[in-house]
Amino acid sequence: MEILKAPRQPVQRRSKERVKKILDAADEIITESGWGAATSHVIAKRAGVPPAGVYHFFPDRYMIYDALISRHAQEFLSVFNDRLRRTNISRWQDVVHVVVKEIADYCRINKTARELSYGCDGEFATRWSSSANNSTLADMIFDLYGKYFEHPDVENLDTKFQLVAEFMTAGFTHAVAKHDPMDQKIVEEMRDAVIAYMATWVGDPVRRS
Repeated sequence: MEILKAPRQPVQRRSKERVKKILDAADEIITESGWGAATSHVIAKRAGVPPAGVYHFFPDRYMIYDALISRHAQEFLSVFNDRLRRTNISRWQDVVHVVVKEIADYCRINKTARELSYGCDGEFATRWSSSANNSTLADMIFDLYGKYFEHPDVENLDTKFQLVAEFMTAGFTHAVAKHDPMDQKIVEEMRDAVIAYMATWVGDPVRRS
């Protein structure tokens, strides 16, 4: 895989505004026409900036992908944490239910998040491994589980939560491929499969007070 330089971070207000315009334009194009249409030149035209202005902050279009994923991740976590405060978590299975439901709901109404996380084409998937996203998701599930329940005393616990995240990613990817925006039956089957897998090693967890 090609090693890319980190995108240039804007410092001045004008630079920050230009980066926002670029990302807003990319988001709009992906929502309308998909990731394949979001070339640097098309993004520059939509944002009303010269192509050099895009390359200045994002020398490679895949850096725009990273920035958009980060933007949507922050937005999702804000929505997720708000919903979590109003959700009753009484069983460990509820952790899986709420994570799957909120990711599915967010991706259904945010095409860019859905496209970049679970719907990009083969060329994109070949270049960009989903391992980083899976690790982030695994950490989120691990932390959320630990907020309500004692973690089970089993070997390779980190690996087990990593597998949970990979199961979820595979399920969401298949659900998006099957039906736009997301096939609900596949999402439910994936959720139930994750719960069945976790039941083999979670046991009867102690709920935190």
